Amino acid sequence: MENPQNTGRPATGTQVKYLRDKGVNTDKLSKTHASQLIDTLVKRDLDGCCSYKQIKQLRRNDFPQDLTKREASPVMAALARNRWKPLPPATRKNLMARIMKNRQPVAAPQEEEMAW
Repeated sequence: MENPQNTGRPATGTQVKYLRDKGVNTDKLSKTHASQLIDTLVKRDLDGCCSYKQIKQLRRNDFPQDLTKREASPVMAALARNRWKPLPPATRKNLMARIMKNRQPVAAPQEEEMAW
């Protein structure tokens, strides 16, 4: 809910910088919405969830988006080695098998959390 004091006020420079560093588009972002996004990013980080930048890469490459940072790390390394192009099916399958073998349940991101 929009704080009445912040109605129509744009995000602060500090909020914009933080969100841009995290890969979030900050165009036309209100101060309240920026604060909500920052709260979500911080909570996800504290919970060990993968970052927003990682989620964008996972989504582009058809990997589950509910990975932890630890689970997403080898995926990001493989994608980087492959110059951020889709992985060969065998590589993707091996990565997913390793991830699922060591998996501990993590809450998937809620749709409203990811409505950037």
